[in-house]
Amino acid sequence: MNINCSWLKEYIDFDLSSEELSNKLTLAGLEVENLIVKGKSDALLEINITPNRPDCLSFIGIAREVSALTGSPVKYPDSMVQEEGKNIEMVTAVAIHDEYLCPRYSARVIQGVKVGPSPQWLVDKLNSINIRSINNIVDITNFVLHEVGHPLHAFDYDLLKENRIVVRRGNKGEKFVTLDNTTCDIKDSMLVIADAERPIALAGIIGGKNTEVSEKTTNILLESAFFEATQIRRTSKKLGLQTESSFRFERGTDPENVLKASNRAAGLILSVAGGKVAKGIIDIYPTLISSPEIILRLDSVNKILGTRFSGNEVKGYVEKLGFSVLKDQKGHFKIKVPSWRRDITREIDLIEEITRVHGYDNIEAKSPECRINKVNLNKYYAFEKEAKNYFKGKGFCEAINYAFISDEMQRLFQNNNRNFESNNVFLKNPLNNEWRVMRKSLLPGLLISIQKNISRGIEDVQLFELGRRYDPETGINVSSNNKTANKNKSSLSKEVNYLSGIVTSKVERELWKEEISREIYYLKGLIEMFLEGMHLKKFNFKKTPLPAFNSLMELYSGENKIGFIGELRRGVNDKFNIKDKLFVFEINLDMLYKIREKITSFRSISKYPNILRDIAILVDRKVESKVIEDFVMKQGTFLLKKLTLFDCYEGKSIPPGKKSLAYSLVFADDERTLQDEEVDTIHENIINGLADKFKAYLRPQ
Repeated sequence: MNINCSWLKEYIDFDLSSEELSNKLTLAGLEVENLIVKGKSDALLEINITPNRPDCLSFIGIAREVSALTGSPVKYPDSMVQEEGKNIEMVTAVAIHDEYLCPRYSARVIQGVKVGPSPQWLVDKLNSINIRSINNIVDITNFVLHEVGHPLHAFDYDLLKENRIVVRRGNKGEKFVTLDNTTCDIKDSMLVIADAERPIALAGIIGGKNTEVSEKTTNILLESAFFEATQIRRTSKKLGLQTESSFRFERGTDPENVLKASNRAAGLILSVAGGKVAKGIIDIYPTLISSPEIILRLDSVNKILGTRFSGNEVKGYVEKLGFSVLKDQKGHFKIKVPSWRRDITREIDLIEEITRVHGYDNIEAKSPECRINKVNLNKYYAFEKEAKNYFKGKGFCEAINYAFISDEMQRLFQNNNRNFESNNVFLKNPLNNEWRVMRKSLLPGLLISIQKNISRGIEDVQLFELGRRYDPETGINVSSNNKTANKNKSSLSKEVNYLSGIVTSKVERELWKEEISREIYYLKGLIEMFLEGMHLKKFNFKKTPLPAFNSLMELYSGENKIGFIGELRRGVNDKFNIKDKLFVFEINLDMLYKIREKITSFRSISKYPNILRDIAILVDRKVESKVIEDFVMKQGTFLLKKLTLFDCYEGKSIPPGKKSLAYSLVFADDERTLQDEEVDTIHENIINGLADKFKAYLRPQ
């Protein structure tokens, strides 16, 4: 932002040299990057305005800052305008089709103007901040833009079809030629200013060649509006167009400046180009944009800053900045934020403003006082750390990926893609369309990570990631393209912590060992040991068919689904140019933490001997081992302490459609020595029960 010192003095009196002014502004957070001295009494300040301070992108904005630092009052420009023309309703009309993207739009009509060169005072003013003069009408809009910080645009009224304005989204396929002869392809996500037939401006960015003010122009329509900042930035970035107007709108302008800027420009146009201003002004402002009210506590100010400010000192600082003190009660101030300070939303923001005005260098440096107390570690944090340590100990490397992914990656692990827009959470302002949707699984990010490893020759990979997945809250529409009025209202997503992992089947071969590879049961064993180590005693796996998986086993504890393990389908691997088999898992950590046993129990080792039995059965290959195990444990009564599957075989000597399952059974009683006869009876009951229920018989020797 270029500020000419002599021009600035028209809005505030200050007795500071250009160097002193430069230092004061820099220490207050408005960095003066360059100071160009012009003659004995003038200078140009090049100020770096941070994105959160769009209110300082004008002479009035800088004057307010100087006022807060010096105590001199701001002299606001005259915004009165004499209206002598026809009633505004008789000459034009305005319709807004998207009130979210354009919350406020005003229009004035000035008839009988004479377009020509600007007077010397106006040319000199613009030249002093390195702006070229074009004509008196355009120069006035540029002058007001830099004076009050609000962009304006003047249309040739007679070139408007039906002499009216329509604020709408663009139509696909529409073409638009800007004032600088750039041809733009309009998208339906872009906001345009149109007449009855075609776009005449990209809202908040640049006007069109088709309604440009020229020497032939005699009547103009003056636009002053307030646009939604995110949409302006998105359109500007997509089209590669950045203007003085878009630079301000995308940072956030003052909605209360709409009429002030319009009136100021209309009055100046009358003085430099003549004409008559139509009576009245069209001002469509359906929903008032209010400024927040914040409670500021005196003790918080002094505690955070290490100061001893009195209530009157604090009150004086905030009033210098243009804030209103609505209530002052025993060190608690109710502060009304001015409309131009959109960046102030919290008490800490006000405290920072007080610091700026008081002066950072005026606050005494003190070492903070602190007491060392006993720290109770967050139990969930310890739980997460325990989970991470388990997988690190098993040879896994931890990955950290972005929480936002592409639509294609999201659809990969989503069963129902019919309602994709309503079933997902979208970023309001994504970096690009490849990063616009919040993940509902951690697997896409892990797939990208493993692809990068394999492409660099690292084929034996085991990765895990602990992070959040994002689901839309039930009943809230979070669609990115829904055209309803409330589509852009912010909504919170449901965030759940998950632990996911991915493993290649290939194992790096050691020279003196045979070549081996991993299978799904390797991962299943790791997960079983993990769950037992995390004190989840009862769980089971259920096979479930899903498109992205060759085989998938969902993990349950009672009725609670806590995750899954599976082998990815070849088609998924091919998308990432991965030839190896990939095995994956995903566990709902929040659910696991909730249902696991919180207290670890211990029991003494029995002093009585165990009795061991083995059993090998032939059973239909479709019967799951887990079903057999549950039945055997039930039949084995309380004396059956442990049941282990140690062999599963299909092949030679096994009848077609059958498989062999071999189990080890451990019987014991904590209070007495068991007799072989009673164990034999239980063993016989188990064998008979398996035959009756599963048609399972002992495997022949």
